[in-house]
Amino acid sequence: MEKRLEKLSDDKKNDIAILQEIENETDEVVKAYEEEIKQLELKYDAKIQELLKKKQETITSKSNTFNEYWLRALTNNKMLKEFINEEDKAVLKHLTNVGYSKLDGHVLIS
Repeated sequence: MEKRLEKLSDDKKNDIAILQEIENETDEVVKAYEEEIKQLELKYDAKIQELLKKKQETITSKSNTFNEYWLRALTNNKMLKEFINEEDKAVLKHLTNVGYSKLDGHVLIS
């Protein structure tokens, strides 16, 4: 590639340098964008985790009211209910907590 650049006129080399500078600036903007997104995700993930903790505390403290809460929540979920069979229900009725966390941008269900 360098040999090909050496053969170009000074005007063309200058044009390429201008494009390279624009590309470098674009890379910096993308990097700043990605960092801001990461910081927003961390901010809101912390808030969500706090709310999920409060939800779990409420479910746990009012176990008579929320008997088999997670079984009902999961079997009423439009995306999940078709995958839950009777054997699953027997196990899920003992489920006391569902949560998630992120590891390197991947959501882990726990």
